Amino acid sequence: MISKIINEIIENREKLIKASISDTQEKSAEYKKIVVRAVDIKNNQLWQIEKYTDKQVFHQNFDTKNLVDFFNKEIIKKYKQVLLSLSDKDVQFFINKDGTIKRNSQRKFECKNRPQPR
Repeated sequence: MISKIINEIIENREKLIKASISDTQEKSAEYKKIVVRAVDIKNNQLWQIEKYTDKQVFHQNFDTKNLVDFFNKEIIKKYKQVLLSLSDKDVQFFINKDGTIKRNSQRKFECKNRPQPR
């Protein structure tokens, strides 16, 4: 089931602003929030993982295969919510304790009458 989320992240690499994984199922979880971003380092397309504790942030860079392994190891059964912020929409996943995933999607709207900065 979690492969739905991973596939959506990978398929939308070009539009991905960030993926936020939060709302731990266990109070003793090591990280409070995890953020995934697509980065290009030395002409390599990688995924940067930011893992937030109460006081620190840890960064790691993964290729796509290792990103999938990371999700399968770290995300399954540990977090309840994943928010994908894409350039054109937000996609939110809710994960139940039994592993059932609910998906919500909301398009981003541009405000045509927004005041311009001075």
